[in-house]
Amino acid sequence: MSDDPRTPGLKRIERGVEQRLRELAEQGELHGLPGEGAPLAPDEGGPDDTWAARHVMRTASAVPEWVDLRKDIDERTALLRRRVAAHHEWLRDRARYLSEIPAERILEVSHATAARDTHVRA
Repeated sequence: MSDDPRTPGLKRIERGVEQRLRELAEQGELHGLPGEGAPLAPDEGGPDDTWAARHVMRTASAVPEWVDLRKDIDERTALLRRRVAAHHEWLRDRARYLSEIPAERILEVSHATAARDTHVRA
């Protein structure tokens, strides 16, 4: 049994691509292309069997969808952290305010503070 993990379909595609490249080279279609004869850019790492995909993505300036999703998640997380920090600051200010208001208004302001806190947490 072979150690080659590629499927027969993938092997057939690779043979077809290699054959087509040979034909184009024999016809001179690949001569004079930008970068002809230049080495490929060094690989930044990763599995050896995916270097070609990484190279194509990099040269095409393509970005995998998960990169955009990660950016969106990071932005939303930062927004939530800012909101939570702002709310905690507001609660500290309200506690300080409650300690300074006249006794007859403490109950009213305390209920308003609790209602606002419940609303923000929801």
